Amino acid sequence: MGQAIVETQDMDFDKVFVQVNFSSEKKDALKLFGNRHDIDYGTIIRLSNMRMKNFAIDGLPVEKEDNMLIEPVFYTRMGLGKGWKLQYTNGMVFGFKSNTYLKAGYPLFTLGVLYKFGGK
Repeated sequence: MGQAIVETQDMDFDKVFVQVNFSSEKKDALKLFGNRHDIDYGTIIRLSNMRMKNFAIDGLPVEKEDNMLIEPVFYTRMGLGKGWKLQYTNGMVFGFKSNTYLKAGYPLFTLGVLYKFGGK
């Protein structure tokens, strides 16, 4: 009944990170629909620094926050042919600071396609 209370939050932020990848190629390939697909899998450890540039709630400026994040991510890549791969990642994001708005502690899932330019 009536109108719902809505809060509008606008934020711009910078994220700078370094990461280390550990990977290996599975010796056995996956046979799918009569075709052979190479499988790669590995782990990414990413350390990120996020800083708010601008932050407003309902148009009013709010104190900016920053956070250091650690993101352990696990991935699987399946070769599709001639430099193309399908990639699935999952992981978790952990923050070092307990902020009000710029928080961590959420899962990370992605699905994407990779293409390798050049090389052998």
